[in-house]
Amino acid sequence: MSSALYSNVAHAEPEVTACKLKVFSIDPDADGSNIRSGPGSEHKVLTIIKDNDSQMDITGSAGKWLRVRQVSGVGGEVYFKGEGWVYAPLTGINAKASVSLRASPMVQSAMTGKIPAEAGASVQSCHGEWLEIQYKSAKGWMSPGSYCGNPVTTCS
Repeated sequence: MSSALYSNVAHAEPEVTACKLKVFSIDPDADGSNIRSGPGSEHKVLTIIKDNDSQMDITGSAGKWLRVRQVSGVGGEVYFKGEGWVYAPLTGINAKASVSLRASPMVQSAMTGKIPAEAGASVQSCHGEWLEIQYKSAKGWMSPGSYCGNPVTTCS
């Protein structure tokens, strides 16, 4: 007699943290950046963004994934509109000025490092308008207004 084990435990989607910011693709894959239907590589690819000069409007994060509302080119053309998800470490920003990184998304939290002016960094997560980034060996949170999510300018 064969016995199979079945689980009736539902797999919950990760909790989504609301964000409001812009980032751009730093995906080294020449085929482009995948926009998926959910926060994880197991979710269906909705579209592939091949223009690395595009800007992504981010409305939330879940783990290492960012919720995308729209992807636009620098000329205003819209490549994607709706709800999709992109893997955060494949997106980036540029620092507007030299910025102190924080241990949490609060000005009064401990400093974890610095990022120099106009340096690029990969995004790890977001919370409101705060961004958690990785710059070389430094990892921490950048305050609102200290970064630029436009791939062709430093927003200065």
